[in-house]
This record gives sequence, C-alpha cells and structure tokens, in this order.
Amino acid sequence: DIEYSSRYHDDCYEYRHVQIPKQLINQIPRNRLLYEDEWRAIGIIQSRGWENFLQHKPEPFILLFRRPRNSDNRTGKSLKEWKPPKQENIPNKKESLNIIDKINITDI
Repeated sequence: DIEYSSRYHDDCYEYRHVQIPKQLINQIPRNRLLYEDEWRAIGIIQSRGWENFLQHKPEPFILLFRRPRNSDNRTGKSLKEWKPPKQENIPNKKESLNIIDKINITDI
C-alpha cells in the first residue's frame, strides 16, 4: 500500500511525503525527479498542484512533495499574490536534511 504523511508547512510551501511499496522502486528514475503523470501512473493519488521536489537517496521509497501554501485543492493553483522564495527550487543540503528530519516514519 502507498502511505501518505500528514501535511506540514513552512512560510511558503506545504509539504508531504509519500512512502511507496519497495517493489515499486524499480519504476522510479534514480537520476531525476518524477513528473506528475509519472507519480500518478505508479498509483500516488493527491490533489492537484503537488510537485516531487526532492529525492532521499538512502530511502528511495520515500518521495517528497511540495506545493505553494494555500493552493486550491481542485485546481492546484496558488493564490495570485503567492511568490516563491528568492532562493528557489532546489534546497541546499542543510535545508534538505531539515525537511527529512521532519519525517517520522512511525506517523505514516
């Protein structure tokens, strides 16, 4: 079964992580993030607007997703006034580890 975390957020983004069955790992590209049609094709079901933004190489069965805070669940669109942070897209190593530290596998 695919397991979904609770949502958590910072000032700009809402996050969640998804744990896929280990037998699906071979369907995940190792050198890039998944496009929406790819993660939906392996059975992940989420409202619109989520993007796979980080790979956690030690645990490739955990996929990390984000979307702008307060996005519309139906359309996936952010509020008109939403602006991405100045340092955008790829968190540095420290930020990535902070996000991963928030993951508590027992919560899934």
